[in-house]
Amino acid sequence: MSYPTLRARLTEVIRALGFSVGPELAPISDKERHRILDDLANGKISPEEAMSMLEGEIT
Repeated sequence: MSYPTLRARLTEVIRALGFSVGPELAPISDKERHRILDDLANGKISPEEAMSMLEGEIT
């Protein structure tokens, strides 16, 4: 079973139990993830900025 399928099913179960589920975040590409991690390693961004970027909050 793929991750997106599993995640969608888990979200359905959580909602069926009456809990709210946060907004779905668009997954970032491997290329983008590597760029963010390279920027972090090179000191171009802070760890907090990297986390926000990896979680899809900012680009």
